[in-house]
Amino acid sequence: AGLLDVVIVHDLTLLTAPFLLARLFQGTLHRANAVSMTQCTDVHIRRPAAGPAHLDGEPFPLPAEIHVRIVPRSLRLLIPDSATTL
Repeated sequence: AGLLDVVIVHDLTLLTAPFLLARLFQGTLHRANAVSMTQCTDVHIRRPAAGPAHLDGEPFPLPAEIHVRIVPRSLRLLIPDSATTL
């Protein structure tokens, strides 16, 4: 809890993308040689230029430098009294 999952895909090509996508859906992406995974509370990313990036699977235009950090207790949830657990 309180950690970012950071996934880095190295040297993605049109030929390797389908294999990595298959591994993603099989739950074996972490075993791929072209993938590095880590967890952290803070990450600073420097890219050669601004452009699109994926955040939680959604594309966004982002600057060349991105700083992401966990802010403890910053997410507030409203749960109705009638909510049931599965």
